[in-house]
Amino acid sequence: MPAWYETTLQLVTADHDYYGFTLAAPKHEWPFYTGGPGWYPTPITAASTPLTVSQIDFTAGLVDARVTGEATLDWTLMRP
Repeated sequence: MPAWYETTLQLVTADHDYYGFTLAAPKHEWPFYTGGPGWYPTPITAASTPLTVSQIDFTAGLVDARVTGEATLDWTLMRP
């Protein structure tokens, strides 16, 4: 169990072609899925600045399981 966890959101453009198949799905960039045998990395290009949406300190006690809120991403990197 980690002592803390941070979640960020970022808009990106991605190549969704995998071995001749197109898989259009959200990309989760978890560190343990970014490399290693049998894992095919998805080429991505940033389209917004990253936005931290949660920071959790597991050493501070119980963590509320409910998640609410809204986030606005600055997508100026996508504009021509």
